[in-house]
Amino acid sequence: TILRQDGVPICSISSPNGGGYYLAGVGSELEDYLGRIRRRALKSLWMESKVRRIGLAELLGQMQMNLGQRTGDGGQGAERNG
Repeated sequence: TILRQDGVPICSISSPNGGGYYLAGVGSELEDYLGRIRRRALKSLWMESKVRRIGLAELLGQMQMNLGQRTGDGGQGAERNG
């Protein structure tokens, strides 16, 4: 996790037959991995928006406002203190 937070392209995969971690070898491997985690995140956020009975855009806006209040920079700063 720390290496990923530092930008090292460590990807992971899970399947019924197992899974594991690997360094992305080419740009397409990294893009495939990033696409999978984005879809998973958006699916979870979409479900939250349905339970809250608000639109996904509204939920994302609320999250951005909350992040900005916590960081004091409008949500534009670093996600991790270094």
